[in-house]
This record gives sequence, C-alpha cells and structure tokens, in this order.
Amino acid sequence: MPILHKQVHEQKIFDFHARLIPDNTSLNRLIRMMDDLHIKCAVVSAGGTIPLGQLSRQIIEGGFADVDADNDFVLDACTRAKGRLVPFYFANPRRDPDHYRDRANQFSGLELAPAVHGVALNDSRTSALIEIAATVGHPVYLHCLIRNGFSVTDLVVLANQFPSVNFVLGHSGIGHIDLYGIDLISKTNNVLLETSGGYTRVIQYALERLGPNRLLFGTEYPIQHPAVELAKYRVLNLDSTTWEQVAWINACRILGITAEPLIDENSVSTKHMIDDPIDLGTIGSATQGKSHPLTSRTQMLSLIIGALFTSQQLFAADWSDTFVSYRIGNEFTEPTNPNKIHKDIFSFTHVSGYKYGTNFFATDFMVSDDKDPALNGGGGAQEIYAVYRHKIALGTMTNIKMGGGILKDVGITVGVDLNSKNDNMGPRVQKTVFGPTLNFDVPGFLEISLLYRTEKNHNGITGKSVTFDDTYGISAAWSLPITSISAKFDGIVNYIGKKGKDGFDMETGAETLARAYFMFDVGTLFSKQGTFYAGIGYEYWRNKYGTPPGITKDTNAPMMVLEAHF
Repeated sequence: MPILHKQVHEQKIFDFHARLIPDNTSLNRLIRMMDDLHIKCAVVSAGGTIPLGQLSRQIIEGGFADVDADNDFVLDACTRAKGRLVPFYFANPRRDPDHYRDRANQFSGLELAPAVHGVALNDSRTSALIEIAATVGHPVYLHCLIRNGFSVTDLVVLANQFPSVNFVLGHSGIGHIDLYGIDLISKTNNVLLETSGGYTRVIQYALERLGPNRLLFGTEYPIQHPAVELAKYRVLNLDSTTWEQVAWINACRILGITAEPLIDENSVSTKHMIDDPIDLGTIGSATQGKSHPLTSRTQMLSLIIGALFTSQQLFAADWSDTFVSYRIGNEFTEPTNPNKIHKDIFSFTHVSGYKYGTNFFATDFMVSDDKDPALNGGGGAQEIYAVYRHKIALGTMTNIKMGGGILKDVGITVGVDLNSKNDNMGPRVQKTVFGPTLNFDVPGFLEISLLYRTEKNHNGITGKSVTFDDTYGISAAWSLPITSISAKFDGIVNYIGKKGKDGFDMETGAETLARAYFMFDVGTLFSKQGTFYAGIGYEYWRNKYGTPPGITKDTNAPMMVLEAHF
C-alpha cells in the first residue's frame, strides 16, 4: 500500500538536510514545521553564511566567500531541541582544521560547501578535514559543481581515498536531473544520495540504480518547503518498507544510532511562544521598600517560579528560552500623578514548551525617580509586576486540525498576574485570566487571545481591598524577524474592559496598553546571533489599571532597550 498519503504521520521521518539561520526565531519555526509535517528528527547545519544571490552567482561563475558558519548557534539549538535535531559542523576549509578537530566530539557530522568557500574536493585542505571525520566516525555532507575539482567524479575519487567515511551527495547531484551523477556514484558504496531539489524521475532512477539503502530524504529547509519534498515521494507510491528505509533507517545507520525514535513517541510536538505578556523581556529581584509588604509578594512570586519550573519537569519541556532586558525612559506616568517620571526597568523572562503547550513567565522590577515617591519618602518608588501564562494547544492535544490558511492553531490560555509597589497607593494586584488563543502562521509568531478576567487589588489611600467586576480582555503578542537587516519587531497590545467601581468608589474606564520594540541583533557583530539585542521601544497606556477617564494623563513613553538571551 502506498504510504505517503493520509498515513504519512504514521511513519518515522528523518530530514537529513535542514538549516538553522542564526536568529531567535529560526529554531521555533523549524520545530513548528516539523510538527506540522510529522517529521520527527532532522540533521541541521548553520545557514545564512552568504546571501542567496551571491551563492547563486558563485555556483555559476565561481568565486568564494571567506566566511565562518555559526556552529555554536546550531549546537545550542540542538541542545534546546532535546534530541530532535542532530548537529553537523559546517567547516570552512580555509581555516586551520584544528577548529573542527577540537570540536568534533560535540557534533555528529561534517558539512563542506565548495560553492560557498571555493575549496575544491581534490584540495589538500579538504582532505585534512576528511581525515578528521574518518578518525571520529563522522559522515560528510557536501554538494558538487560543474567544474574541475568540484565534480561528482572528484567526489568519487575522494570517497575511494577514504573508504571508511560515508559521504552524502546533496541535492540529488548537480542540477535537477543528474542521472549521470547517480551513475558515477553507483559503484562507490560509501556515497549516498540526499534527494532534496531533484525531480521525481531522478529519485525513481536513484532507487533503481542505487537501491533504497543509499537514499536519504532531505528538505533543504528553509530554502525549500518540506511539504514539497514529501509530495515528490507521495507521487512515487513507494511501499512502506522502501519509504522507511529512505526516510528513517538510512539516516540512523550512517549517524551510528539505533533505528528507533530518538525521542519519546508521546513527546514529539513543540509549540511556540507567548500568551498575553506584559513585556518581551524582564528581571527582577525586588528590593525592600519602606512600610510596604514587597517581601510577601516576592514570596508569592517565588511560588509561581517554582511552579513554573516544576511544570517543565512534569510536562517534559521540549524547548526553552530565558532572557533578561533593561529599559529606560523619562516620560512614564502614574494614576493621579501629574509628573513625567523617569524609570529604570529590569526584566526577566522565561518561555518553555512541551508536547501540549507552553509556559510563559515574566517579571518587571521598576525603579522610579523621586517624582514618583516611595511611601514615607526615601527616594523613588519600587514596583514588581509578574505574569504567568500557561497555554494548552488544542490541535495537538486532540489531534484535530484547528487551523487553516493563516490560522495555525487554537489554544486555551490560563494565567495569573501579581504586583506590588511601595508607594502611597500600595497596590497588590491579583488577576486571573482564562480564554481561547489564536496562533497565526507568520514568520516569528503572532498570537491573539480573548480572555475572561478577574481582579482583586488594594487601595492604600482608602485602606480598602477591592474585588472588581469580572470583565473581558483582548491581548495580542508578536515577534516578527526582519532578517534583511538582522533586526526584529516585537510587541504586545492589551485591551481590558470596564470592571465596575474602584477603591475610590468611582467607575473604572476601559484600559489599553501597547508596547512595541524595534531591536537590532547586535550579537551578529561578534558571531553571537540571536543573543544580544539593542534598540528603541515605545509604551502607550490609556486609563492605566482602569483609572477613570480624565483622572490621569495617558502614558506616551519612548524607551531605550537592551536584551540578552541565555
């Protein structure tokens, strides 16, 4: 029976050739794509070494780029993916081979790109790297070109020189219809063919000429959509034994691993990010303020943090991202305070995902200048505000497709907010939220939630604790990469409806909070892409905390922002 029809998800699929562009969203996008197409594992190498236009020109006309791939990013991503990704070292033969030798035990294979670095297969610098691969037992992935020293014939010569090394000829040989290349490697058993980019007739010919034990399914993601590569096999109507050989067993064999799933059958899915955050970055260790119970609130926050990390263990987190940030601005406002306030905001954020959902925790520690005074004097007020959200992915949990078109999935979000500040108002926010979340299929991520909200607070001026009317809220969060300039556009928008009377017995107003950040990936300046960001931000806050309209000025605060990922 043909298996690449509706039953495709029942087979184990190992993508032998995918790439990770060094940015803070590429891992999430790759895992999401793998989830969507039921690809369990993938071999990954660093991408984005040179622009595609330059690569295309070098393939046709020759030339080279003396650039180094971000192997550290790939290694870190594979660690975070917890067994789903297998790292290959993308070597620059123009460097000392000891760069590879010293790190070979951290990787599972070697990739060479003659079209990028312009070093021929019959060059001694190539041989030096292959000798190391032979010593550590690495397979070698490479592609060939139509010129002397770079051809499939040169690969065959190289493979015969190193018979203990498994070579993988990428992209179905040269061009889309390289039947001749398949003929050339047919008698060299330590050369396998990775089939991304080739026509279906080429794959069919390779199966006949080489046999299914010498083909490897690959996608060349993100240049090629994996669904296209799967479709090519679908129309071939392979039997299940042949498909399993090509899509799983061969990869496991040459990587030296058991031909069983690398991960738990019940822990495949990894979904992405954030639900209703107060910010995209945050740290916070509260300092004690005068005459206000920040300490007890910090204890409550500690319980949330403990619950967060315990939930990761209980739910077998598949990925996580932790980062800190610093924001500074001079035009913040507070309810009933007519002054423009300077604030330093230190932030901590942790996001993680498991099979059926995500956890999000963020806390802001805010230090005001003396225009927002602490209770009983002693300088500016200090505030801590923490958010925890847990989202359950309904499509994954029920195995029912919830999305379609631009809509990716539907989830259910639950969460809490806690706050404390040592000013004369003495707030002690306790909020809960519950409702559906829509996840959209865009580069990076975009999520919109409709939330049922409850809230309790404390008014230190009147000495009253207040239970507000239940209300609704609409929340959006996004992070959109701008890869052409190594930047990203992040932000959140929260709209919260009226919630009855406040601690002054006045009717509350509908509240709108919007924050947006445009940040550059400054880590690229020292080969740490996706790690350090710097840029500008803007905060707009109308009727802050539901303050009745006209009581306070809207916040319109530009900010400088720094962000560091671990």
